[in-house]
Amino acid sequence: MSSIWDEELVSLYELSRFAKSHFISVWRWGLKGLPAKDGARVKLEMVRVGRRWMSSKEALIRFSEAIDPRDDDGEVPPRPVPRNFRKRQAASDKAAKRLQEAGI
Repeated sequence: MSSIWDEELVSLYELSRFAKSHFISVWRWGLKGLPAKDGARVKLEMVRVGRRWMSSKEALIRFSEAIDPRDDDGEVPPRPVPRNFRKRQAASDKAAKRLQEAGI
């Protein structure tokens, strides 16, 4: 695995332009990370050079691949369809009735 020090370092501002994202988003990716496929948090590799935080395009690509939701087939899994208000309300009423019958 390559080290970020072996790659061409660019400022987070330059990286944000490459990623077509806001600078603050790139900063957060390095600071807090995003959830990966397996649920673990993945952070963008960053280094501090003097007073500036820097990263590399290769680090951004590794970060993107780690958080990519595609499964092994290369397909993006479908998102679950959210329930509408009536279905949520019916489920809530049913749960309340069961709790009341159980004496809770």
